[in-house]
Amino acid sequence: MIRLQKMGIAPAKTIFAHHGEIGQAPIVRKPKIDDTAEFMYIASTNARALVEQANRERGKKEGFRAYSMHDMRGLARIIDEYMQPSRGLDDPIESIGEKTIVFDACLAASERLVQDVDADTGQTVELPTNASVISRLADDLVDSDVQSKVVIYGANNSIRTRPTEKGFDFTERVPGMVMARRRLDATRIVVHGGAVTRSQVAEVPLRNFVKPIV
Repeated sequence: MIRLQKMGIAPAKTIFAHHGEIGQAPIVRKPKIDDTAEFMYIASTNARALVEQANRERGKKEGFRAYSMHDMRGLARIIDEYMQPSRGLDDPIESIGEKTIVFDACLAASERLVQDVDADTGQTVELPTNASVISRLADDLVDSDVQSKVVIYGANNSIRTRPTEKGFDFTERVPGMVMARRRLDATRIVVHGGAVTRSQVAEVPLRNFVKPIV
């Protein structure tokens, strides 16, 4: 994003394409070099204390560094400072004025209970709050007082994408059938004016498609 900004480019849409797990999103994967181990940087929906505990006890051994998405602010800053609202030049007309984030990743919209560390016992506890990667990002945008209208898309299952006339849709495996796949609704979260609204949509629109006159 910094390179794009230096070139005078501010995108209206950003797509994060990566593997995913429930409540986790890899940020950066550092590949193996010679005999050194691969290292992963991960964003987690769990509370900050538990994430830091995991870093201390397992991070170096297992090859990861995790960051809590609670008050993470980094993605919020990218969206606020490095992106611009759509002007509808190539985007769907309904996207004008919006910044769009798409998670092309498995399970980005799948929720789980947020976990934390009990301050007295040091044991892992579950909080009475569900969160997914995209819902936690939406909450972080509200907490960061981002004023732009931001639309976030993700899927609540293991997915592949399939191109459509306006963008793409998500597909999931049909249970009991090895090769067959079916369309999966995308979860759409809109953050605007401090409010968060959620819906299910058939596809992720990326471009303004006009059927040719024949």
